[in-house]
Amino acid sequence: MLSTKINIVFQKGLYLFLLLLQVNFFNLFGTQNFYQINSDNSKVLVLFFVAASVIIWFPVAFNVFFKATGQKKKSFNWSIISFLLCWVAVLLGSSNVYQMPLRKAFNLSYYYPIVVYFFPFAWLVKNDFSFVLTSLKLFAYVDLLILLLQDIVLSINGRLFLSFDPFGQQMFMDSSRIVAGTDFLLFACFIIVLSRKLKHTLPSYIEVMFFLGLVFHLLLFARSRMFLLLVIAILTVAIFFNSSKGFTKPVRLIFYLFCSTGLLALMNMLISKMNFFSGDRAASGQVRLQAIAYYLNNLRINGWFGFGFTPFSDQIGGGGQGVDGGVFYTSDVGMIGFIAIFGVLGILFIILFLSSFVRFLHNFGDLSAKLIVIVYIFGQWISLSSFDISRILIFPIALGFLIGFKQYFDPADNMLNAS
Repeated sequence: MLSTKINIVFQKGLYLFLLLLQVNFFNLFGTQNFYQINSDNSKVLVLFFVAASVIIWFPVAFNVFFKATGQKKKSFNWSIISFLLCWVAVLLGSSNVYQMPLRKAFNLSYYYPIVVYFFPFAWLVKNDFSFVLTSLKLFAYVDLLILLLQDIVLSINGRLFLSFDPFGQQMFMDSSRIVAGTDFLLFACFIIVLSRKLKHTLPSYIEVMFFLGLVFHLLLFARSRMFLLLVIAILTVAIFFNSSKGFTKPVRLIFYLFCSTGLLALMNMLISKMNFFSGDRAASGQVRLQAIAYYLNNLRINGWFGFGFTPFSDQIGGGGQGVDGGVFYTSDVGMIGFIAIFGVLGILFIILFLSSFVRFLHNFGDLSAKLIVIVYIFGQWISLSSFDISRILIFPIALGFLIGFKQYFDPADNMLNAS
């Protein structure tokens, strides 16, 4: 069908451009005006291209998603739809409670509909998974290479050749940290490791160099403790299970028990060394604990939803009540921050998502693959919400990749799609 082929070409182009925006490629030559519409605090451009993708995809792919039969073809569809319904409900509720125009409430929450990209992206994945995977890896390699070059230049003469957005500039000025692109690089690490585990093959030389470079950047320059822990955890799970392949079942059980104890001790040591609650960054951990208590105490501040899309930023910021004058941010406390905004609706959505996720994961790869997915998806929930503005595009892309992996590596799924 000619229209389908043309649609795929457009979807590929939009996917590549969205990757460019996600990896902050325009830091190389962007302008301040550009950063105002594409930064960690603004995703106007991303929403525009996501809307274009959905509009182009919808006429051709309607039957695929909404008239398909079989449980496997419905993975995460209703999770995404329910999230959008929750967003609309809280949008209307916020407008009513805070007595503000609907347009203003939308401006405070405009980036949430980006999750709708799941539909055209999952369709593209099913049509050309190889292109989607190869493109992601290529972007990740180039993005990390540029950041490592910046790290080297910064170490030699203290100069920045990248032009960061306002958030990135502020982080660098306050703590000399380079935080641009860390969300995407963590996601790329997850995808590369999962791909190798499902293929039952060892990583290539360039993939090993990517892992080492990523740990180096996160440890010394980004100094992103949670990202570093997640990368280490994902790599450890992959190595841990790969090392036991040749063992008999009894020996494997003993090996797992022994290594699990050692792994827990190692993670405990890493957490202690990273000064979450002590040292020069102790206030950061302490203010997060205070923020969690504050948000949970106000979970039903507006009845069936939480703070919602409030025009009073000091509400979700806690009014500067943190340690040493630190301010509370919903983006710092993972899914607790998400629930603080959506309240009871947020809890209901999480229950629905977990239900869909468990059903999907039941027949997904072996135990090691399952654990890698669990570590990535739920490890972030501790302090990195999947629905924060900086990583909300990654959420639907991650779900699309999981569907692609299942279709690509599950023979039963391939037979179902071919029939």
